[in-house]
Amino acid sequence: MSRLPVNAQGRVDPLDLQAALQPNTVLVSVIYGQSEVGTLQPIEALGQIAQAHGALFHTDAVQVAGRLPINLQQLPVDCCRFRVTSFMECRVRGRFISVRE
Repeated sequence: MSRLPVNAQGRVDPLDLQAALQPNTVLVSVIYGQSEVGTLQPIEALGQIAQAHGALFHTDAVQVAGRLPINLQQLPVDCCRFRVTSFMECRVRGRFISVRE
């Protein structure tokens, strides 16, 4: 497992992800938005890099779902985690979506 550094705003540099990918990397997982400091990660760029490498790309969108438009058909995301209550009044606590086969 590799952990990437973040800049002063808490953002991952896509070039750092590119450099960290190894031949045996099969999954990249990034939190979409960090609620404490308000950082949004460059999900589109990170996902494109991961998928070009052949790795699955997962994002935890719990903090941004229902607050930002998220089009999972357009984003390079293979798996996404969110909280159903972000979208509607519901008793279900959370969900994990596989976006691509």
